[in-house]
Amino acid sequence: MQRAAQDHKVPHASILLGPPGRGGLPIVRALIARMLCKNPEGGDSCGECSNCQKTHHLSHPDIHWTVPTIGSRSTSADVIQSWKEMMMTQPYSSLSDWQEKIEAENKQFNINVREIQDIIEFAGMKSYQGEEKFLVIWMADHLALDGNRLLKMIEEPPNGMYIFLLAQGRESILNTILSRCRLLVLDPLTDEDIQAFLQNEKKVDSPTAQSLAFQANGNLNTALRSVEQAQDAGFLDFVDWMRACYTGRTPDIIQRADAFAKMGREAQKHLIQVGLNTLQAILTHQYLGAEQLRLPVDHQKPVKNLAKLLNIQQIDQVVQLLQTAGQGLRQNAHAKILYTHISHQIHLVFHSN
Repeated sequence: MQRAAQDHKVPHASILLGPPGRGGLPIVRALIARMLCKNPEGGDSCGECSNCQKTHHLSHPDIHWTVPTIGSRSTSADVIQSWKEMMMTQPYSSLSDWQEKIEAENKQFNINVREIQDIIEFAGMKSYQGEEKFLVIWMADHLALDGNRLLKMIEEPPNGMYIFLLAQGRESILNTILSRCRLLVLDPLTDEDIQAFLQNEKKVDSPTAQSLAFQANGNLNTALRSVEQAQDAGFLDFVDWMRACYTGRTPDIIQRADAFAKMGREAQKHLIQVGLNTLQAILTHQYLGAEQLRLPVDHQKPVKNLAKLLNIQQIDQVVQLLQTAGQGLRQNAHAKILYTHISHQIHLVFHSN
């Protein structure tokens, strides 16, 4: 897309698909900077002109930033300064980081009707400093059915307007929107690129940076969080849950289910994803051996222990149960009842041999 930006042939509506740790937001910022730059240097922006500086600082008036918010009345304008502060510090930030930033762990994000109205109003305005303006929707996964109100604008944007949607998964994007946009699937970053970033930007020593890059599996945000956290609490929560499922003691299962139910919906979704990632690690252990595990050293022993208890067929069954739990969360199922039921089902899988 860099060449397209240089030639001003960027599609008017694009979806960049992949976890934030693959760099979707930095890519979009670089593209916009190149298109707005007053003194471009080949395929790059100059980085010095007023347009480049405003784009870098997320303050250009011809860029509308849409982010998920809480509730039916809050819009991006209410929280955008907090989001910009987060992105200026860490442009690879995830939805979990955003939750922590605005202390929304027990709330569910959405992009609501009022924000969509603000977007439509922005589309109808003239640009402030030139002929081009830009809409960037971060975490467009949170556009619900009301996102269909944007279809006409996406299909036929106002002259000079470019739309970028950043999303984590194709399945979470409305098909009506997906069919009207150019889709770009972001590749995982290389271990070498992540290692270099950690060493140059975070001053991590070479052996540690190499280890963290390998564990991150192409996601820079994962590596950065590992720098800040000695261990992943979500992983430990999942392992403790599996231990409770294995023993099958009802008080233990109820205790874990009660703890999960108090975590908040997004944190619960994160737990499910951690579980799916862990089961993928178990499959890696089964097929390729322990040396291929992309996990911190202190996480590898629990994975190896779980690998002794689950064969491939059982792993597939647990994956299906976790996916069922995730679907239940999206449908606002009663969390404690859901986790209790799923836990007993996993117990049966553990002892199905």
